[in-house]
Amino acid sequence: MHVVIIYIFEIDNIVNINILKKMVKYIEDHPHEICLLISLVFVFIEMNKNHNNFISVYLLSFISGVCFNKICKFNIKDIKCVDLFLNKILAYTLCISLMITFSFLKKKKKKEKEKKNIASWLIDTKNKIIYSEKKKSVINKLLIQSRFLYVGIAFIFGMVGTIVGGIISYYIIKIIFNINNTKNKDTYLKRSACCFISTYIGGHINLIEIAELLKLNNLEKNSIFILDDFFTNLFLMMLPLFKKYSNLLSFPNDKNLQKSLASQIKQNKKNNDILNYQSHNDETRRLILYEPKEITYGSFIYNNENNNFEKNLIKNINSEHNFVYKMFGKIIYDSLSIMFIIILTEQILTHYELLHKIINLYIINVVKIKAFLLFSITFIYLFFIDYIIQTISGIANCDCKNSKLIIYTQKIIEMIRYIYFRSIEYYSTVLNFLFIYYLFFLGILININSLFAISKSLAVLVISMLIIHLFCVFFLSYIYNNLCSKNENTAIHIDEILLAINANIGGPTTATIMSELFKRHDLTFVSTLWGIIGYFIATDISMIIYQRL
Repeated sequence: MHVVIIYIFEIDNIVNINILKKMVKYIEDHPHEICLLISLVFVFIEMNKNHNNFISVYLLSFISGVCFNKICKFNIKDIKCVDLFLNKILAYTLCISLMITFSFLKKKKKKEKEKKNIASWLIDTKNKIIYSEKKKSVINKLLIQSRFLYVGIAFIFGMVGTIVGGIISYYIIKIIFNINNTKNKDTYLKRSACCFISTYIGGHINLIEIAELLKLNNLEKNSIFILDDFFTNLFLMMLPLFKKYSNLLSFPNDKNLQKSLASQIKQNKKNNDILNYQSHNDETRRLILYEPKEITYGSFIYNNENNNFEKNLIKNINSEHNFVYKMFGKIIYDSLSIMFIIILTEQILTHYELLHKIINLYIINVVKIKAFLLFSITFIYLFFIDYIIQTISGIANCDCKNSKLIIYTQKIIEMIRYIYFRSIEYYSTVLNFLFIYYLFFLGILININSLFAISKSLAVLVISMLIIHLFCVFFLSYIYNNLCSKNENTAIHIDEILLAINANIGGPTTATIMSELFKRHDLTFVSTLWGIIGYFIATDISMIIYQRL
């Protein structure tokens, strides 16, 4: 009897081992499908989790990919697979991040008439005074209210930290590992340091560009890519912890700012009447984030009438008694919205590649206009789509109900408008999915054994640069807040510091994703813009440093 039981257990073990082998074989043969499935699971977790958790979904997806690599033993044979995902997936994420940026641009509201009445006493004054007031208002909105200036200061601090960290780390590693005597190792270390300096000023895309300019071979590229992917993504995914413990770092947090603003408003209401409060409360003392959350998309001006179409459409769907019909209708609208995002992104990238090829025939070096070209095409597409939606919305708001054709046309237009605005809500979801997919697949490509097989000097170089970069940003921001800022509105806040670090280390894409994670949509455009600026200047700075080292 015991022999039979042992035999049965052995058969079960053999069957389980065979099943595991088949699963591993399937994962090895179909890595894209596995990444897709697991990324969908992680996106669902991200949508339904508390953001105060210690480990973010992004970090978890990256670690899961590394574990899958350890189980299935993937190997990178050449650079083509990495180039594919750095170009294609990052192009998708950058394009959608630009869509989010344009979508969350704050538009003018119908409060301008009130402002004109309040400032009516300026009409009798000289034109110079009016012109100077308008000029101050424009500068105030551009630099102060949008937080462009303060994110830029933190970004410059990070750029200084990257340059100083790269130079100091280069000389420290030369001394520690005694690389002075060997010329080949010294040249490779110098090239690697410049590659990481370029990457940590403008993001991942600069790594490909600087590697081509320095003429690195495939083995050197692979080692730098692996180290950058592992340590950079690990570093960026740990950054939200600094927001959680920002009180320990003595940096102004959003909660403190909200309390101070609330106390100021209460005090002003007690001392002044409403008109005096409106006239003396200058916009330079207020952040965009704490104004009424009346954010509009595209060129639509916010009012209740223009947004009633969505509520009416939802009421029409909910008025049906069939639960299956309501669920089916919602699934159709959501699916069409996601399809619209995918089709629009593919069209933008197709025209971008076409224009890039045409320009490449007449201009020798078109590397630096890639981001600007994508930026322009995305803006043109969204502007014209938004203009078309706004134009046809006049037909939907028409009260003419004599003809059935007009009624059906209005319903179709309402459906199109609903799908368009619904797709805007799905921008961040699709972006999160792409970024999780990107991190998980990068984790699969990274082999831990090959990571430790790479020279220790490069690993120490990356870690040292990231630590010095982080120290410089926080230290210089702390000095600025204590010496230069007069109040909390003119100080650099923890969100702005972290987004500037993301714009430096990861580029515009990760800065956009981090602004989504922090729920700081008012900083999306600013952080993305500084990331693009870093992309333009990073390669030139690193090449100058390479010549000086």
